[in-house]
Amino acid sequence: MKFCHCGASMKRTIKDRIYYECHCGNKIKSESSDALIFEEIYVDVSNLEKFETIIKNSAYDIACTVVKKDCTCGRDYMKRVIVSDGMVSRYTCVCGNIA
Repeated sequence: MKFCHCGASMKRTIKDRIYYECHCGNKIKSESSDALIFEEIYVDVSNLEKFETIIKNSAYDIACTVVKKDCTCGRDYMKRVIVSDGMVSRYTCVCGNIA
């Protein structure tokens, strides 16, 4: 992300090359470092023990999807969290139940 001299963030546009344009009309050509992408791959992401904290906290996470699923505590809804590359669904409740 680049910022203009006026203080606004600039929008990246791609034509024959990458440019950054501001709403005030300022236009900057990109540098070679603007095309760098960082990627890190974890080999053992299928291990669900790594996601234990995420799964436990998902019952209180407002971003998790609420699904209609009966819990052992009597609630008729649970939160669904999807973890690992295998897209494994786990269902959690505020009572602590993990299904």
